Amino acid sequence: MPGVFTHFLTVDEIARQLGQPWARAGQDYPMHVAFGSIGPDYLYFYKNDWGPLGQVGHLFFSVFDDLREIVNLYNSVVTAQENVTDWLSGGLQSALQANVALLESTVVARLVALATSSHDLFEAFSPPISRRPEGAAIKEWWWADIAHQHRSFDFARQIWATSNNDSSLRAYVLGYLTHLATDVVGHPLINLYSGGPYRNHWRRHNIIERILDSHLWQSSTGEELTESGAYRRIHFPGYDPSTPVIPEKLCAFLADAYKVVYQDLAIASGIPDANDVREMFKIYYKYLKGATDNTLLNRPKPPEDFDWFDLDEWIRVRFEDVMSRQPNLGKLPYINPNDPRSWLAFLVSLMQYLVWLAEVAVMIATIPVAAGMRLATAPARYLLWKLSLTLYELYDTSRLVLVTSGFVHPTYAQVEQCFPHIVRIGDQDAFRSKNTSYVHVTNSEQTYHLVHPSDLGADLEKPSERIIQNVSSTRFQSLLLSRFSNVDRSFLINACHSVETSPQFGAIDLADFLVNEFQSNGGREIPNLNLDGDRGFGWTDWITDDPLPWSENTSFIRCPKI
Repeated sequence: MPGVFTHFLTVDEIARQLGQPWARAGQDYPMHVAFGSIGPDYLYFYKNDWGPLGQVGHLFFSVFDDLREIVNLYNSVVTAQENVTDWLSGGLQSALQANVALLESTVVARLVALATSSHDLFEAFSPPISRRPEGAAIKEWWWADIAHQHRSFDFARQIWATSNNDSSLRAYVLGYLTHLATDVVGHPLINLYSGGPYRNHWRRHNIIERILDSHLWQSSTGEELTESGAYRRIHFPGYDPSTPVIPEKLCAFLADAYKVVYQDLAIASGIPDANDVREMFKIYYKYLKGATDNTLLNRPKPPEDFDWFDLDEWIRVRFEDVMSRQPNLGKLPYINPNDPRSWLAFLVSLMQYLVWLAEVAVMIATIPVAAGMRLATAPARYLLWKLSLTLYELYDTSRLVLVTSGFVHPTYAQVEQCFPHIVRIGDQDAFRSKNTSYVHVTNSEQTYHLVHPSDLGADLEKPSERIIQNVSSTRFQSLLLSRFSNVDRSFLINACHSVETSPQFGAIDLADFLVNEFQSNGGREIPNLNLDGDRGFGWTDWITDDPLPWSENTSFIRCPKI
């Protein structure tokens, strides 16, 4: 956290608890406010930063479409159970066989390709900020990292000033301010879970954000995130009701602000223009739709009028043969969060299970032809139930592959089953103190960045990062969704100087403070806070020319003039 859905929750709570001006903006321009609350996160889809690695994005969205095909096939099988005679006579048989065959040859293959290639490509996919955090490399960074780490409030001041006479753009800016507040408060806590800042643990950071996103959404709304349809919150209406169209005025507004604030940095990938903003919005919308428009399948119940021995013996033999090859006896291996090999074994096990499930589905779908239509109604209904159960498990396991690879949000059940050590990490020993040291670079033993680095041995950055005092699992949610404490104005205004005390305010408190400052003086006294919480709670933008592990405050230039 804060992932996109936590930002949605926070902006809702800010409007509910603080009222104006957010309540009116949310009523008049809800899509502007919601898209604003996403902040600069959509910049992760800037095509000039991805380059040839954009092929991974195409594969990813193809897999989203594949998951919908599994759902459609599942529904077809359920329909066939209600029309067994039609299935046996061939009316539904050929379509089911063709679709199951396609599932084996294309869908599963593409999913496995995505998961396995991500292991090879994630190192290449790592943001440049992870390779050279020194200030001289800023122009090579991805835009999302620049927007989070440099001139963050200069950009906010620019869009505040230029939205003064336009209520729709001002609504966007109000949403943007909530993003700033939530990131400043939330990212240091994510960094505690991750064992370091995003630049060192980008993949672990993404996985943990998504797990906590799902957990917080469920606990706050009682709703399954993956079924919430939350993508509709940024569905700007267009001519086609099914296709959102981001306002041209908003695209130009953002592009102009990027140019004004960042042009002198000579960013290698160029300045995003209005068309780039439009394209990033389209991709981001598709990503949100894929994450929150997944119809969760109900585990099918077996037919009551069936006995195993009603099946022909040769069919039972085929079942027993394929079941004998079931990987791990159908059980997922336990994830030891401190063992790099454990994560990899878990993902490999999932992919083996997927391939086996596809084999089972094909075997069942082809039985009617092999049986020469001699099947009775009850055995046929049983076979269709087994096929629907196989598709159910195939869908569920497919999503878990994507979750473990860091691509999508888990369901609440997957969080409870596979990742309880993350959502309950506050009950263990993760928050070892209010101040903690992070590793300087990712330890080479951290396979795919999924293991907490604290016990693996690495050079640590000093001084210790500042984290809010007395953080516990019971207060974690309140820091983001409840009034917590008054903001210490002097702490923020003087954040460029060494301040040893830990702050005591939450995201809603900070949002309230920010809007008052911006309404009062355009936010001119607020320093450029680091949105990634890279050095802890309330640190500012910083640069350093020292590639070695940092040891003192003097290793950093805070609030740099760059």
